[in-house]
Amino acid sequence: MNGGGPTMPPGHREWWGQHWPLVACAVLASALYTVWVGLHLGGERPTRIVDDVGDAGGAAVAVVLCALRARRAGPLHQRLGWGLVAAFVAALGTGDAIYAYYDLVLAVPVPYPSPADAAYLTAAALGVIACLVLVGPIWASSGFRALLDGLIIACALLVLSWLTVLHAVYDAGASEPQDLLISLTYASSDVVTAGIALSAISHTRQIAPDLLLFACGLLVFAVSDSLFTYLQTLGLYQGANLLDAGYLVGYLVIAIAASTPWSPPPQHDRVSLARWQRALPYGPFVLASLVLIWLQVRNQPIDRFTSAAISAVIALILLRQLAAVAEAHSLALRLDSTIEALEKALQGWKHAATEREILIENAPVGICRLDARGGVRSANRGMLRMLGYAREEMVGRPILDLAPAEDLEKLTGAYEDLAEGRVDHLAIEVRLRRKDGATIWCSEQALPVHDPAGRMDGCIAIMEDITRQRREGERAAFIQRQLLPQSSPTIEGYEVAGTCQPAAEVAGDFFDWVLREGYLDITLADVMGKGVGPALIMAALRTALRSADPRLGPAARIRLATDSLALGMEQADGLFVTLVQARLDLATGVLRYVDAGHGYCAVRRTNGRLVHLNTRSLPVGVDPDETFEEGEELLSPGDSFIVYSDGLVETPLRTTDVVELTCDLGETEPAEQMVRSLMRHMPFPAADDVTVLVLRRQPLSTTFSGTALGQGCC
Repeated sequence: MNGGGPTMPPGHREWWGQHWPLVACAVLASALYTVWVGLHLGGERPTRIVDDVGDAGGAAVAVVLCALRARRAGPLHQRLGWGLVAAFVAALGTGDAIYAYYDLVLAVPVPYPSPADAAYLTAAALGVIACLVLVGPIWASSGFRALLDGLIIACALLVLSWLTVLHAVYDAGASEPQDLLISLTYASSDVVTAGIALSAISHTRQIAPDLLLFACGLLVFAVSDSLFTYLQTLGLYQGANLLDAGYLVGYLVIAIAASTPWSPPPQHDRVSLARWQRALPYGPFVLASLVLIWLQVRNQPIDRFTSAAISAVIALILLRQLAAVAEAHSLALRLDSTIEALEKALQGWKHAATEREILIENAPVGICRLDARGGVRSANRGMLRMLGYAREEMVGRPILDLAPAEDLEKLTGAYEDLAEGRVDHLAIEVRLRRKDGATIWCSEQALPVHDPAGRMDGCIAIMEDITRQRREGERAAFIQRQLLPQSSPTIEGYEVAGTCQPAAEVAGDFFDWVLREGYLDITLADVMGKGVGPALIMAALRTALRSADPRLGPAARIRLATDSLALGMEQADGLFVTLVQARLDLATGVLRYVDAGHGYCAVRRTNGRLVHLNTRSLPVGVDPDETFEEGEELLSPGDSFIVYSDGLVETPLRTTDVVELTCDLGETEPAEQMVRSLMRHMPFPAADDVTVLVLRRQPLSTTFSGTALGQGCC
């Protein structure tokens, strides 16, 4: 909250930096004009030319800039208001041009009244309307007080003008009533426009330089018009007059205001009015009072008009004070209502906070608050029950003290990532030691808590005991590992090796081989997803393939397995399996295969050249009526058949090509060593299960028996 009143924001300073050449030119032109006319340089005729042409030229500049401002994008009231200002200045300029025509062209005294006065009176009406349009939103937002302030200012200015100018004009009289009316209208219209402008300035919470400059221009016109009326009535205004410099200054000030493209931005924080703004409506009244006192000192009587006007001003001031009191009372009532609502809300928040504390304390999971160093600030009953500590034993203890040595580095790194902003939350599984020495598995979710300065002040951690689930997962993983080949068969002239690395305890990747009389069947499959569901599909698929009639080829075996899995796949919500099923004729080296949507397989020739298998079918489970097509390749001595799962090559950034995987394989490298070499390309940490299987036909001079590398399944 800023209570210091309106200030000049950076946009204003930028404006002064951009427009100082225009301001400098205006000051220089006004100074030259004043010196020339004041000293009558060059004689009477040149001075009159400078006087008349100077005013008309200033009006022309102001009209152009105001018209350009009216065309700029902005609020409708500004476009309309600046258009009216342009018309107001154009009317004044027209009057100046008519005056110059009489003075310079016809070389006769300007009659009074004349067509110039018609233009000036039109300008007076346009000035009032333009001022009302420009400051309308300020008046609308300020309400009744703005109207009262405008009336106070106008009446005070009217008293001031009457005591200094209008009274003398009235006393001097005129030959015709319309002449007196015209003379009084000039000063009266200036009083109205000045009152509107000053009232708006007294109520705006962020003063726009264009509005302030426009008001200054109007005040300059008001002073000049009052002096002109006074001198004209007394017959003292003849030829080039120093008074005309006021009109040029007014035009140039309005021109500068029109060149200011700034408008007040929307206020998110309310800015209070400055003291001088609150006092502004009373300023003209103070000046009028001082003039009145001066006249009393000189023993000049107070006429009825002055008395009535002073009484009106005093009445308006009293009415304004009553309005302020009523507004303060209304504000106090609203404040009381707001305080009452806040008290009710506070009670509701306290009640909600109490309920929240009860819920947290009795939650079935562990909830604790940690400080920035990892110390326990608070822990609920679930946390204490899970770890077996009393509350006083738990509070103040570093959470890292509860981690076993093998998990300490993992947990420390996770908290450092959270503290340094590398992650916005934690979701990890760690082991913690209970008070009785037992170790439990916990699933931890942690969110950071920040202080008002934005620094991390600790975190809130939610922990759940998942020891039972982990043990069940480990048992399931053990069972799955038993489904994989435990050793590779001894095959004369061939060697086969495989391994898999699960991303979780149980998943859906697997490999298998079955040696039959004269044939070797090999399989590598990848069930979409990870967890218990894919693992069950994997087990069922392995059973279906193994129990199929040995006389069936790869396509027929997959067809049979697909039919047996159809019901389970439908219940698995769109689950599907990619797999490679191949049968090797040991006598000929012919490899018949089906690639059901897998794609990650190739034959590597003795010279290192890779042959991609192009015969493809849809994955199992996508289309129950899919026809699985068989392809055929010949494994010559020294050739290898390589199959792997997508977890070996797919990362969030790229997919590794099989050429990169095999570029460092030797020509005579055994199958077991080839599997190890391929597994070195596995991403770390592994986001998916990784499975690799290699079938190699030995060169004619080599005899080698491979062994299965891995006992795990994925």
